[in-house]
Amino acid sequence: MAIPEKWLDSYCDVILKVGLNLQPGQPIVIGAGPEMFRTPIESRPFIHRLTQRAYDHGASEVEVHWFDPVIARLHKERGSVERLAEYDEWKADRFLQAAKKDAAFIMTYAPDPSLYNGIAAERLDAYRKAELAALAPFRRLYHGTMEVSWTVASVVTTEWASRVFPEVSVTEAKEKLWGLLLKAVRADQEDPIAAWEQHLGHLRKRQQYMNDRQFKELRYEAPGTRLTVGLPDKHLWISGATTTNGKGIPYSPNVPTEEIFTSPDRSRTSGTVRSTLPLSYGGRLIRDLAFRFEQGKIVEATADLPADELASVLGLDHDEGARYLGEIALVPQRSPIAELNTVFYNTLFDENASCHLAFGGGFPTAIEGGAGLPSDEVLSRGVNVSAVHVDFMMGSSELQIDGVTAAGEIVPLFRNGNWVV
Repeated sequence: MAIPEKWLDSYCDVILKVGLNLQPGQPIVIGAGPEMFRTPIESRPFIHRLTQRAYDHGASEVEVHWFDPVIARLHKERGSVERLAEYDEWKADRFLQAAKKDAAFIMTYAPDPSLYNGIAAERLDAYRKAELAALAPFRRLYHGTMEVSWTVASVVTTEWASRVFPEVSVTEAKEKLWGLLLKAVRADQEDPIAAWEQHLGHLRKRQQYMNDRQFKELRYEAPGTRLTVGLPDKHLWISGATTTNGKGIPYSPNVPTEEIFTSPDRSRTSGTVRSTLPLSYGGRLIRDLAFRFEQGKIVEATADLPADELASVLGLDHDEGARYLGEIALVPQRSPIAELNTVFYNTLFDENASCHLAFGGGFPTAIEGGAGLPSDEVLSRGVNVSAVHVDFMMGSSELQIDGVTAAGEIVPLFRNGNWVV
């Protein structure tokens, strides 16, 4: 089917008005951050539309950082290892400079899970380590302290569409994927902004319930999963309904978003967990991912890759905090994205169709008074610190979750993958 122009305009408006909550005179950077969030050159028509709508809504400037997958692969494959291990300071500084000018940031996410197939793991690891280290100050601004307004949004590409719908032509695959994407972000509705306001109100109620209860731990049970996750004192559950930047201006970090999330106590996770969806990460598609935790730390990781290659791709040994959890997120199976019954091979969509966890850096804002705390104080209060942050999906219709109070009361939260409170 032909995608209605109105839906595409509405998607732009959702990104700008809900995701960023763009303010008059504010500059925008599209394709900000690490390579995975750069804007695919194939998406030019949509980015042109988004840029026009941004100016219509009062942006003072729109800057786009493009990504050419052919050039990127050639660099990883043919560039010197020494150069791969270097990340020019000016590339990272550009985003910090924009942040000083109160810019809002759009991270465009359209992964190609096979982009780097066949390239030696040590070459990819060299680039990834350099990129993570160079961009750590910017990442702390948007993902740690949330000082700036930012949102992650996807655009359809040939590679992504063909992965989701391999049985049809490229043209049909792209149209089908655009159709699902626009439904998932409510751009197909008569008044998408009003629909988002209603949806965010529902998330706010779930978030408030969990904050009021202050469970000391959550217990997960499902096939291949038997996991206990401790929660810090005075932890806060967060959602796209209540996120604010350093000036107190609300915004929603993901479009779409169906989750409420928090950071666990880094030292109090134990047991096993099995991923329920493939993970597209670092130009690779990882299946059958499973972890075993002891005293908060991943002590065993398995998948359809050799153990050393898996650790390299995921960055499990990048720094001391990489093997500890930084996020737990609750998403019911009845979410609109889950009900599309599609594996997207895109974490932005798959994580909003499934409960998920993330190892690596946590959120200082997920504890009372945590915003702006130095890393050592964040760590002392139980929230993990790492340059890595990798989400993986572990929800299913067989997942049961209980909350345990400080008094030892066990409260059913999820049964068969859905909320029961």
